[in-house]
Amino acid sequence: MTFTPLVSFYLLRGQKGFEEGSEVRSFFLFRPVDLLLGALLPRYRKALESALKRPWPVLAAAYGLLVASFLIAALAGHHNSSASGAQPTVD
Repeated sequence: MTFTPLVSFYLLRGQKGFEEGSEVRSFFLFRPVDLLLGALLPRYRKALESALKRPWPVLAAAYGLLVASFLIAALAGHHNSSASGAQPTVD
């Protein structure tokens, strides 16, 4: 769990963030990503500040999604086991 942040720290060390006015890299693979991140950063910051001001609705939504995923998994498992028509045999 700590390997990826450690590698990211060493790979990204010394780079300016978008909020510090870093330039868009000219390499053809990096340029679209840098432009997209630069456009999304103000929206992300606004959403993050809003979520931090009101944590209870965010937590409720997260737990709601967790419960919904359990229900979907249970229904999908029930649907697949009955669809095959095969019954387990007892020896």
